[in-house]
Amino acid sequence: MVATTLTEDMIHSGRRLVEKLDAAGLSPASAAWVYDTDREAWKLVISDDRVRTDGPTAAYGRLWEALREEADDLAGVPVDAVILSPPDTGTLGLLRSAIRAEGPVASRRLTGNVINGQFIEDAYIYRLN
Repeated sequence: MVATTLTEDMIHSGRRLVEKLDAAGLSPASAAWVYDTDREAWKLVISDDRVRTDGPTAAYGRLWEALREEADDLAGVPVDAVILSPPDTGTLGLLRSAIRAEGPVASRRLTGNVINGQFIEDAYIYRLN
């Protein structure tokens, strides 16, 4: 079950997952915890063009490998909380159109923002390229 409150453990584990993907040469274009108001839960959304080029099955396979290898350090990232998407879609696409958080894993929280007419209740951003 994904928490309705973004915890320090979730923030730390999300950062570690992005760092682990970077170290494995699978650097995601963007990554952020995004609050899904419809489900009343946080989702760790990771955007990567390989979702489009290699297909979702291959992209999720690489992600699950990283999760499995570092399971103890990534306990704050429930498997059902992770969503992979192409870089130009969804909430991360909206956030990318408004701000940048490039380079190594950053930390930026946005709460109660409207971008291009879409309300984003809450997001904790690691990277937006």
